[in-house]
Amino acid sequence: LLVAQLDLRFGSRPFLPGESALLIVRVDEPATVDRISLQLPEGVVETAPLVRSPAEREVVARLETRLVGRSTILVNDGTASISKEIVTGVGLERISTQRLRGEWLERWLDPGEDELPQAGPVSSILILYHGRPLALGPVTTTWLPAYFALTLVAAIILKPFVGAEF
Repeated sequence: LLVAQLDLRFGSRPFLPGESALLIVRVDEPATVDRISLQLPEGVVETAPLVRSPAEREVVARLETRLVGRSTILVNDGTASISKEIVTGVGLERISTQRLRGEWLERWLDPGEDELPQAGPVSSILILYHGRPLALGPVTTTWLPAYFALTLVAAIILKPFVGAEF
């Protein structure tokens, strides 16, 4: 649970103003692909037409964010609207890369937003954020190896104080 919460802060970085993003909407039925539309907030614009793939049951949108902050994109499926948060700015913002339905393990690993409605045709909404690199001297990695290394070092240092044997 701790790793999932840490990944919300350190796993991805917010988009910078003017940077492009891909939004991928996955649906249950191929026919639903034609009914998907987006309602974008101020500061988020579509830079290309929606790409609809009934064979893969996906709709892909290329977006550009222009204003700093949190915004909500609405995905309309013809019957209801579903929200997905997009984050633009700098700093250690909490970022949820996807919003899912069902898949309890995936939702447990990405707990940033509520589960999608069970009755709706949309099974997931994903925004492809850039990873947040961590430079440790000449090596660039993600936060996870650094976290495990620091945890191991802390365990070795604290070993005599807690009476642990390993």
